[in-house]
Amino acid sequence: MRGRPGAFVRTSQDLNQAALDRSRLERYLAAVRELSDSDPAKLNEAAPLLARSLAIKVDDKCLDKIPQLQAPCLTQGQESLILNDGHSIPSWRR
Repeated sequence: MRGRPGAFVRTSQDLNQAALDRSRLERYLAAVRELSDSDPAKLNEAAPLLARSLAIKVDDKCLDKIPQLQAPCLTQGQESLILNDGHSIPSWRR
């Protein structure tokens, strides 16, 4: 076990990382929705900062849209929003 963790350990680590990635994504989506509901004009400024801090990919074209259309655009394609930070790759693929 010391030199090479077993399959169970690697799978457990992958599941933990997936849960952390999902948590980052959920926080980003909640913040985008909240800003969209409370002050859509601030979304253009806040979305890139929030995305950068959570390592989420933002489509800059979304920020060029009118404020009412920015949030729906920023939240589409949720599976591809999380940036690869090296921890998201399953250990068996490294």
